[in-house]
Amino acid sequence: MFRSRNRCVEILRKTTVKESLTVQVTRFGMIYGGTAPELIEDDVFCFVVKVPQFDESTEVGSGIVTPQVAPQVTPEVTPEVAKVLSVLREEMTRSEIMGALGLKDEKNFREKYQQAGLAAGLMKMTIPDKPNSRLQKYRVTKKGTSFLKKTDVAEVTPQVTPEVTPEVTPQVLAVLKEAEKIVSASQLQKAAGFKDRVYFLKSYLSFLLSSELLERTIPNKPNSRLQKYRLTQKGKHLLENQ
Repeated sequence: MFRSRNRCVEILRKTTVKESLTVQVTRFGMIYGGTAPELIEDDVFCFVVKVPQFDESTEVGSGIVTPQVAPQVTPEVTPEVAKVLSVLREEMTRSEIMGALGLKDEKNFREKYQQAGLAAGLMKMTIPDKPNSRLQKYRVTKKGTSFLKKTDVAEVTPQVTPEVTPEVTPQVLAVLKEAEKIVSASQLQKAAGFKDRVYFLKSYLSFLLSSELLERTIPNKPNSRLQKYRLTQKGKHLLENQ
């Protein structure tokens, strides 16, 4: 098949009547493919012309058509996207990612972090056909994993100790102490003294989970009504050093 059909017809019409069909098609093949066409004589008589743009391995004349180089795995990965990848563990909600990064501006996160990461193909939605689903989560793609392997993770991964330890507020301590036993999110919220449940979940609980200071008792069902939380070894170590 040829995209330039009109050009094909034009070339064949300009040839002299004396020239045979074989000569005409051969000329056409040399012009467009660089090699003589293949003749197939069966129930249907036809010529096969190999065009470089459809077959990158075809030799043209004395030279070789160079296949187009695929774009690199990490084209223009911004520092913001690199930070998202560094904290994205398994599947996380937008709130959990923001909490892990210490971000509160949803618009800024959506534009510079979330959308940029999705557009670059470094992260993807768990429910792509329903981007606004309340159950939407995100995870690293193979492309994103490749980027992390080629990048010095220390340059983009926020370390839990330097970021969390100096800013252990009384509310955080209260939550961690309460989580020494298995408790619900409501119990943690009450211990921290917050009335706004959404603020507590986004700014505290998500951050403590992503920092691996707390863990779910039912990790494979994060939204279970029976979900509870407890202190991790890292969280216990943090409490012991206060």
